[in-house]
Amino acid sequence: MLNNLIKSGIVMVTALAAPVYAGSHGNNGPISQQQFCNIISDYRTDYEKATSSNNEIRINNVLKKRSDELDALLPDGDFKDWEVEFLKATSSSTGGANVCMYIKSCDVILQTGTLKENLSERADYSVQYDTREYRAVSNLGRGDRALLSGKLTKIAKYQNGAEEYSYRKESLSDESKRLASNCELDLKASLLENKQLKSDTESLSGSVFKPQFFFFEIGYVAPIK
Repeated sequence: MLNNLIKSGIVMVTALAAPVYAGSHGNNGPISQQQFCNIISDYRTDYEKATSSNNEIRINNVLKKRSDELDALLPDGDFKDWEVEFLKATSSSTGGANVCMYIKSCDVILQTGTLKENLSERADYSVQYDTREYRAVSNLGRGDRALLSGKLTKIAKYQNGAEEYSYRKESLSDESKRLASNCELDLKASLLENKQLKSDTESLSGSVFKPQFFFFEIGYVAPIK
């Protein structure tokens, strides 16, 4: 169970002036986004306590609580008009685009891309070429704010076949693994450059820098002017 979640941060490494990214600040966006971030915040606190207890049952209970709360908030995974920042986009082997978006109010990465076979209803969740969403993504740059609508994707767990709003690196195709790693590095580099992290592993608050990853299918994206 401990490996069911990707708990590392996403990164963008570039020589250009980095935009300001910040987790742990005002919870913005519609009510559903604020509630989502509250669930993630509570989860982080509970998970840290559970892992320090050396009790896997307690850890499993924390994971189940988060899954149940996300199911109650987003029964079908659908979300609308969440405020995000663009992190990175790469070309997909299927001809579309793989994208990372960042919810900075709760340090969450939303990623599209491709999965290994038989882990969800389908494998390809990339943004399809020459669609409205593809054209919108093509006009975004690092740190640009946007309104995002879409659907969080449940991924089958390896242990028991149950599905959950999270994924392990083992669930991703090779190109999506690379994107996750690159987005993590890019974000961390920006935070370090803007002195919002003390080091590669520690945030300004002293807590460990561990953005949560969620896989999603993009529905609509519009830049915030």
